[in-house]
Amino acid sequence: MLAAINPRVAETLADAAALADEEHAVLAVAVDEAWARVARPVAGAPSDSSWSPGDPPWALDVTALGAETPALRALCLRRLARAALGDEALVGRRLTQGLAQLAAGTAGSRSVSLGGGYEAVREYDRLMVRPRAAAHACPPAVLAPGSATVFCGRRFSAELIAGASFERTAAEAWLGVARPDRQIVLRHPRRGDRLRPFGMTADVLLSDLFAASRVPRARRPRAVVAELDGRVAWVCPGRSSEWFRVTSGTPYTLHIFEEATEAT
Repeated sequence: MLAAINPRVAETLADAAALADEEHAVLAVAVDEAWARVARPVAGAPSDSSWSPGDPPWALDVTALGAETPALRALCLRRLARAALGDEALVGRRLTQGLAQLAAGTAGSRSVSLGGGYEAVREYDRLMVRPRAAAHACPPAVLAPGSATVFCGRRFSAELIAGASFERTAAEAWLGVARPDRQIVLRHPRRGDRLRPFGMTADVLLSDLFAASRVPRARRPRAVVAELDGRVAWVCPGRSSEWFRVTSGTPYTLHIFEEATEAT
């Protein structure tokens, strides 16, 4: 039917295809050069020679990505998505725009579901696409002074010291208590958990503390919380509560610390 309109339609289409192929070759070089400017290796990821779709070894530097032209930004984002989803995945305009908005956003750490078990994750200056991690949960563990317990594969100990005792260390808790018969509950953070940091007069959401400390979103569900008297007394590592500040008049000090694991 087209030949009836234009007897040279086959020649015209062949010429258009050849021109498109030439343009694609030029564009591919431009994308490769842009990719070299914006792609960064992911720590612990497989090398380029051993990676497979679903576990790409790259993240994009959002600052470097923002310096590229809109067309090259979109093409780099599509390459990142296809690296995780597979070359046959449909990476359409809507998905690409969603990734671009995530890269350009001001939130330090944020994730967006892409469907199919994958998510795009913005971790401060990095953007990556990866399989959505299964929800992490461990049953709480009770830690009594003078004992040790294992929680989430890590071994914690507690000792009770008469009077005030305190050292400034991020990996240990020094909590002032009025009575010796205290039991500590070790657990993971819950939605809405709050802590009153030393020197402050108001409680702060743990999620806000994690963001301020630039704790990667993927690590936050595995943080360890020490709960005492129904309050968050310590978040491992680095934050203790003003409610349990050790002073010169403290009757007892609870010292909680994680025992070092021997290398195997």
